Amino acid sequence: MRWFAGLRRFLNWDVRGARDDNAVCLYVAPLESRRVLSASALVAGVDPVIDDGAGTASSETLITADTGDPVFEILPADLRAWVQEDYQQGSGLWTVDAAGTTVTQEFNGQPTVFYSDFEVTTVSFDVMISVVGERDDDFIGFVLGFQPGDFSNAGADYLLIDWRQADRTGGGVDGLKGLAVSRVTGVADSQWDFWGHQDGVTELARATSLGDQGWVNDVEYRFTIQYSPDRLLIYVNGQLEFDLAAPAGRPFPSGRIGFYNYSQPNVVYSASESQCFRADEGSPLTLTRNFTYSGNGDALAVSIDWGDGTTSPGTVVFADGAGTISGTHTYADNGQYTIRYVLDDGQSGQATGWASAEILNVAPSLSVADRTMTEGGGLLVDLGTFTDPGFGPTETFTYTI
Repeated sequence: MRWFAGLRRFLNWDVRGARDDNAVCLYVAPLESRRVLSASALVAGVDPVIDDGAGTASSETLITADTGDPVFEILPADLRAWVQEDYQQGSGLWTVDAAGTTVTQEFNGQPTVFYSDFEVTTVSFDVMISVVGERDDDFIGFVLGFQPGDFSNAGADYLLIDWRQADRTGGGVDGLKGLAVSRVTGVADSQWDFWGHQDGVTELARATSLGDQGWVNDVEYRFTIQYSPDRLLIYVNGQLEFDLAAPAGRPFPSGRIGFYNYSQPNVVYSASESQCFRADEGSPLTLTRNFTYSGNGDALAVSIDWGDGTTSPGTVVFADGAGTISGTHTYADNGQYTIRYVLDDGQSGQATGWASAEILNVAPSLSVADRTMTEGGGLLVDLGTFTDPGFGPTETFTYTI
């Protein structure tokens, strides 16, 4: 009867049994459901037969094993060749994991940067940051256009994106909670210039919704960055927070991307190339993304929110543990859009991802129908028709003769 005891324990004792000399009787609550975790999907039907010597009857329990959630594949940057630079020597302690995919800054010290071994100019990039545990409330973030030696370079020029959890005064200077973009030029006179965004640290803008909101412990934030000499866009978990144009005659600086930390221990950073799509208004844009999944994939379905008020189902192709989602959409008008896609396995597993789309304006095209000379020698023009690939709800056109 060991098998019966084991089955009874597995079903959390919701099985009653009795034994006599002639039969073993099992009573299983009808349609009872149990879930366990497994690396692959499992469905097992338990159909015990009750024999009382006069007839038979059966009752059923369904045992299901959940698969893991789908996971979108992200190729992380290899951080093993990145370099630490401190405002004051020994300010930071950056520890890269064995795979080179994440780095943890462990010290509570002055400003410190962990910068890339490549320059970022027009590439769209994702930076992931999370603060582990309930220790301190200071600055996390990243830098753009940073060059080796910039902490001590009188000609330094880079952008600082930093985020405080709470308001706090240090060195007689107020540090305000919230997410901000500043431009750093030259060498800061003291660490408190970074703290208060003063003197050579000039604040350019506060985030649209997070400008006065602090970060939350044990939450991973994904910063999607589109950076070029004339424009900076930053999305946080799919929400556009900054759209800044460079001043006339003063483009944003080129250089490295780096993780930034100031007085905040136990912060985990990683980075990867992000998905940023570009298309003309009125022309189709196609989104594709790879994923892995440990189940059989029979019920996988994807829904895509295109960010312009339109949501549509996408296509899922899956085999042997890996697959691709895709979808196509035509935007009615130019602009910046945030795309959100959710892959559902039909049980309880989901994977959510974000991408950004820049839709470009296309000039209208005029087709002149006729030209006629009047008796007075004037030119009479039938303007004919024009076309514009954009088809937003409201369009205003002007013409000059």
